[in-house]
Amino acid sequence: MEEAAQRKEAKYGELVSTVRKAGYHANLITLEVGSRALPHMPEFYKLELELGLSRKSTRALMIESAKEALIGSFKIWCSRNKTDQVQNTS
Repeated sequence: MEEAAQRKEAKYGELVSTVRKAGYHANLITLEVGSRALPHMPEFYKLELELGLSRKSTRALMIESAKEALIGSFKIWCSRNKTDQVQNTS
């Protein structure tokens, strides 16, 4: 997950710099959630520090993000045979 965070920081870092140069305040906080709904905790705690979110709000966001990741992974898993069938008929 740390590698994913670094990729996102590299990808969006220039955008944040551009926004700041335009006179706006901008922070980059990446949120990584694994395919089994395990969140990368340090990034979620940055929300509390940098955005001033409450622990309750951070926890709710973590739960919602984990739920979305789990649902997405499940949909991919369920469609694995459909992909195989399409490739076999080509």
